[in-house]
Amino acid sequence: MITLVFKVTFHPSSVQQKPLFRLLFASFAFLVLAAPTITNFPVSKLLAETAISQDLEAASFFQQGVMRYNRKDLQGAEYAFRQALQRDPNLGAARNYLGNMFFQENRLDAALQEYAEAIKVNPNFSEAYYNLELVLHRQGEKEAAITAYRQSLAINPTTVAALYEQGQLEEAIAAYQKPINLDSSNANAYFNLAITLEKQGKIEPAIATYRQALQLC
Repeated sequence: MITLVFKVTFHPSSVQQKPLFRLLFASFAFLVLAAPTITNFPVSKLLAETAISQDLEAASFFQQGVMRYNRKDLQGAEYAFRQALQRDPNLGAARNYLGNMFFQENRLDAALQEYAEAIKVNPNFSEAYYNLELVLHRQGEKEAAITAYRQSLAINPTTVAALYEQGQLEEAIAAYQKPINLDSSNANAYFNLAITLEKQGKIEPAIATYRQALQLC
């Protein structure tokens, strides 16, 4: 958890001036960018090579599943991932993809089971914890969702910072909004969201979000 202790004093009208506004944001960017994590919809960015299997046939089926998933051929992707898991039950990434597909189809219980299996296989699977949090949040299990989200952050706290640095601002905005939805007193998340909105040119929403962050400090 990041703790910020500072005092900011400025005239309300001055924040409307964009150069000063950019300077204020730049001064906080380094401190807060590492706080939240990932996407608000489980669209996996795993590459095929991240799934390591000694079974070449299982690896081949997994790669086919990834390609079909990316082509939106969910039926074909599910078949390929099931075949891969038959040959290597320890392919947690395949479980994560299956969970993503079920989530998109609003089959929340099935998605929850797949993410849980992925975590069982790989307890350090941060993306699966994050996706598990999304399902729990959708089901109204707020406390369990927060626990899963915190576990995702503990394993990999830099995912969203990478999205920001790569210019994937929509994804970063969605990710920064997630901890705010779970905890409206999260000042770090408000700062990060404001910085990203400003970078995207959404000045008025950025100013409003920045003010909310200051009120929480």
